[in-house]
Amino acid sequence: MSIQSAHRSNDENTRPHSGAASSREADLGRAPIGSLLFKLALPAIAAQIINVLYNMVDRMYIGHIPDIGPSALTGVGVTMPIIMCISAFAALAAMGGAPQASILMGKGDKDSAEKVLGNCTFMLTVISLLLTALFLGFGRPILLMFGASEKTILYAWNYMKIYVCGTFFVQMALGLNAFINAQGYAKTGMITVAIGALCNIILDPIFIFGLHLDVRGAALATILSQGISCIWILRFLTGTHSTLRIRLRNLRPQKKFILPCLALGLAPFIMQTPKSIPSRSELERLIPQIRAQGYACDDEESETGLTCYAAPVVSMGQAIAAISISGPSTRMELNRDRYVALVKDAALKIGKKLGY
Repeated sequence: MSIQSAHRSNDENTRPHSGAASSREADLGRAPIGSLLFKLALPAIAAQIINVLYNMVDRMYIGHIPDIGPSALTGVGVTMPIIMCISAFAALAAMGGAPQASILMGKGDKDSAEKVLGNCTFMLTVISLLLTALFLGFGRPILLMFGASEKTILYAWNYMKIYVCGTFFVQMALGLNAFINAQGYAKTGMITVAIGALCNIILDPIFIFGLHLDVRGAALATILSQGISCIWILRFLTGTHSTLRIRLRNLRPQKKFILPCLALGLAPFIMQTPKSIPSRSELERLIPQIRAQGYACDDEESETGLTCYAAPVVSMGQAIAAISISGPSTRMELNRDRYVALVKDAALKIGKKLGY
């Protein structure tokens, strides 16, 4: 064999072997912008819609648990701030790391992009362990601080102590899926979410009603579903189909990769809108007004441009649930009286139908 042939053979062996990965890089680099937007946006939108099923399905089944449904549903609702906190930490790595990896891939620096992926994987692992320890140790008093009552704390804590044991799965499923989308594999990212949602839909009735685990079954179904999504993601990101791969050598934390990811992801992590209620005292001042008018208004407090009106479903003088309607702020404000009346009327009818 000639020296020239040997060099050519060696070059071929060092090139990426994944045809899917190579073609995907070419698509992102040379395909028409309009076509790319269509191919990437539709799966992303579908994934967001599917993702809503996680919370919806849990609450649908929990609300139908015989005898304890309303109290159990209220208890699980109290856990939402903690669930959002866990999701926010996953977004810290996802929103900070995935764009950094995309920028580096655009520069042709695949090695550094993989180091970003590895460092974010390490960061998500450490965060998941810390959050698990924190919420297992102090979860009950935190739930009481968020408003759990003696009647609902049992259900809130039963749900939360199981859910936080799956924090690692949640962190990996939410945090690393962004790196799949960042490579242009939008359909794979959508499938990741769909697998988890489908498993949750199947497992919820089995655990809640079949095994009589009530809210514990809902929590167990959720973390097992996230675990399956996590396995799917890790298999993809360590396999040959992914352009970027998780490699053991890149799991060693490096400041030059972690700090830029934290800086980029910190803003969406701590972001609050200018209309957010700034303190507990201000919230306490508003409560009598909310009680007197019979409804509450989220006026762009959670997200700029989004307004929500909510009214309580009352049982024996106490709110056991709530019903709400939300939409673009301009439209909601123009039709405020109509939407408020609809929400209050619906809450009243639900209460009467349930016999309260």
